[in-house]
Amino acid sequence: MKSYLLFNFNDYSNGMVTLFNLVVMGNWQDWMQSYKDLTGTAWTYVYFISFYLITVLLLLNLVVAFVLEAFFAEMDLEAFETESGEQTEENGKARRRNVGTKSRSARVDALLHRILSAELEKAQPPSTP
Repeated sequence: MKSYLLFNFNDYSNGMVTLFNLVVMGNWQDWMQSYKDLTGTAWTYVYFISFYLITVLLLLNLVVAFVLEAFFAEMDLEAFETESGEQTEENGKARRRNVGTKSRSARVDALLHRILSAELEKAQPPSTP
């Protein structure tokens, strides 16, 4: 347990490394107890538990959800482009569309448009005639 105190809050860079280790490592309870023994105050528990709740349980899950949503939207976009390319070839237009032909920025724009348009459609109430 003594080696955990190598990660400390003596300066900004060490503090950031310590907080990053708390996010990615699973033994934050040991670190919390070590710092509680070091400082001698119960406010250490409040700090570590609130940091864990905010970062690990909330923010980290939001980042993972966003990455997964972008991945699945990209898969849907590629499937849509492949299907539309097959349909144009079937119609005799002889237009070849490969997934890799678009520039990266155009693909990112199309991906963001697809994600955001789906969210906007969910948020808008249906119009009544």
